[in-house]
Amino acid sequence: STLVMNTEFDFTIEENFDIESSATLNLTAGKIVMAGSAAQSIESFGNTPRTFHDLEIRNSTGSLVTLVESEYTLQGSLLMESGNLVIDNAGSGILIVDTHSAPTGGRIGEIKPGCTITGNVRILRNIPAGDAGWRNVCSPITNATLAQWDQTMEISGDGFPDGCANVGLGCFYSV
Repeated sequence: STLVMNTEFDFTIEENFDIESSATLNLTAGKIVMAGSAAQSIESFGNTPRTFHDLEIRNSTGSLVTLVESEYTLQGSLLMESGNLVIDNAGSGILIVDTHSAPTGGRIGEIKPGCTITGNVRILRNIPAGDAGWRNVCSPITNATLAQWDQTMEISGDGFPDGCANVGLGCFYSV
């Protein structure tokens, strides 16, 4: 069986979304909406990695929506309207938000009050080769310090160990 979504529309699921290992998904656009009134799951049988464009969690009772034991890649937006997303860490369970190869860049949208995300989430960020002159940096998620970042990332400016990033007009400062 094959599911193709190559235009913008919502595919609303009110039960579980079971994907057979032989199934083909081509979800380059559109949104899978998990909109049940009880606990739901997305399960890719045979641990077959699956790629989604947009995924919206809109469970009307605020119940769990579980991504079961597989690798799920998101190339659009994860939208948390109501309910709680659980990435089942058994086996290879992970949600990958792919900003690297996605044409529009994957992202986690606003997490509305009362919603949670539990489990392994990996963000793939595209940093092009060469001297980009700047990097997006966010605050640590757990137990990380600026000193730890400095071990693997150039942090520049007057007085910083990596010196001054020259962008042709003098030292570059980020404010």
